[in-house]
Amino acid sequence: MDAQTGFDEFKPFRDFQNLFTGFSSKKAEIENLEAIWLSNNFLGTDPDDIDLTFDDAQNTIFNGDNSFKVGNDLYQLTNTGFYINGTLQASRILNDYGSSISKSDQINKNGIFQNAGYHISGPMTVDDDNYSFGAFAGPICKTNKKSKASFSPIGDNTQRFELKVAIHSIFIRSGVKGKVVHFKNNKRSRVEMAVAAGGMIYNGPCSFLFQFDERIPYTGFKKRKELAIRKHAVGEVWKTYSGSVASSFNSPGNLSGSLPLTF
Repeated sequence: MDAQTGFDEFKPFRDFQNLFTGFSSKKAEIENLEAIWLSNNFLGTDPDDIDLTFDDAQNTIFNGDNSFKVGNDLYQLTNTGFYINGTLQASRILNDYGSSISKSDQINKNGIFQNAGYHISGPMTVDDDNYSFGAFAGPICKTNKKSKASFSPIGDNTQRFELKVAIHSIFIRSGVKGKVVHFKNNKRSRVEMAVAAGGMIYNGPCSFLFQFDERIPYTGFKKRKELAIRKHAVGEVWKTYSGSVASSFNSPGNLSGSLPLTF
C-alpha cells in the first residue's frame, strides 16, 4: 500500500531540505548509500557506518561533513568528538585517549585533533576551559558513541532487523536513542514490532544523572518499517559507561534481540 500510494514517512524532512538551494543533508547521503547496500544484498559499505547519531531529524540538519552552522559558528560531530569552529569540546570526550599524558602529546596522539572535514584555516585546537589532565583509574564514561547489530528469524533469510543504540551530545543538545529497522527481500518493509531503550546516564564529570527504561509502543506492537525511541535534553552533556545503556526490540512470534552500547 505504501508503494501504491507513494507514502513517504520522511516527507517533512525532505521538505525541510528543499528549503535550501544546493543543500545536501547527511540523511540524503545515508539513504543513497542504503539503496546501494540493499541492491548489493547487504554487501559493501553499511550506511550505519557513516551515521553517527541514528537520528533522522539531526541527520537532516547535518550536511555531508556532519556539520551545521548557527549564525557565524560552525559545529561538527566526528568520530573523535564534537567541534565548534574547529575547536574540540574536550569535555565531551574526556579521558577517551588514555591517562597521564601531556597536553602536547594528547593533541598529537594518533592525529585525533587534526582537521576532520572542516573547510576552515588553521589547526584543530583544544578548548582549555573544558580540558582536564592527570591520571584516571577505572572505567571511563563517554558520549558520542554508537553500536549496531543485525537479527534474522531462524530459517528465514528474507527478513532482517537492524537494531541500533547511540548516545550523543551536540551543540547544547544531548540525546539517547534506540532504533530498529525492518527489511524484507532487500527493502524496507512494515512489520509489527516494538523497540525499547534504557540505562544509566551521567553528566560531563561522570556524575550520575538518572536511569530510564522506555518502550514504544507502551504495550503491544506497531506496524512500521522503523521504530525509534528518543530521549533528549538541552543544556547538559550526557555520557554513559560501556554496557550501561542498551536497546532492544521484539516482534510477534517470539523474535527479539537486545544490544548494549559498548565502547
